[in-house]
Amino acid sequence: MCNRAKTNLIKRSKLWMVRSLFHYLLICLLCSCSDGDDPCQRADQCKEKGLCASLQGRCVAVTKEHCLQSNACSEAGFCSVLDGRCAAVTEKDCRFHSEVCARSGQCDVSQNKCVSRRAASCRTAKERIRDVKRAYVEVDLCGGLGHCRAVGGRCQPGSDTDCRNAFVCREWGRCSVNRGTCLAKNDTDCRRSRACLETGACKARMGKCEKP
Repeated sequence: MCNRAKTNLIKRSKLWMVRSLFHYLLICLLCSCSDGDDPCQRADQCKEKGLCASLQGRCVAVTKEHCLQSNACSEAGFCSVLDGRCAAVTEKDCRFHSEVCARSGQCDVSQNKCVSRRAASCRTAKERIRDVKRAYVEVDLCGGLGHCRAVGGRCQPGSDTDCRNAFVCREWGRCSVNRGTCLAKNDTDCRRSRACLETGACKARMGKCEKP
C-alpha cells in the first residue's frame, strides 16, 4: 500500500512538472510572438498558413488570430490552432470563413478539413460561370452545375437527372454524368443546348459541344 502511494505521488509530481514546463514554454512563446522582431511574422508562411511564431527553430501557429488572418483560413477553412498548425476544427471554421464552403459547398469538418456531407450545402454554394454570350452568371452548384449531392466529400452530380436539370445542360449541352461532373456525352446532349441553337455547337467532343 505504501509503495503504491509512493508510485502515485511520483506520477503526480511528474505530471505537474510536465504541465509546468508546458505553461512556461507557452508563456515564453506568447511573449516572443508579441515581439515584432520574430522572423516568422515576416515570413510568407505567416500570411499563407498562419505560422507566425518561432519555436525551436521553426514557425508555428499559437493563437487563433494567427490562423484567422491567413490565406489558409479564408480559402480552405483552416482557422483554428491544432498542434502548432492551422486546421479546420469546428464547422464554424468552414461555414463562416472559407471560400470552399461558399463556392464549393465544403462546409462540414472531417479529419480537420472542410468537406461536403450535406446536399443542402451544394444547393446554397455559389459559383460564376459563363453563358453562351460569354457573360458571367452566378449560379448555385446544383441548379447551375448539376452538382447536387455530397459524394466523397465533394459536391457532385448524383445522376444524369441532376445534370439535365442544370444550367450547364440547357446552355452548353453538358447533360450527362462523367467523372464527377456534367459533360456532353453525345450529340443528343448538345442538340438540347442553347449553344447548338445559337452558335452551331452541336457535336460532342471530349465532353464539350463544338461546331462540326
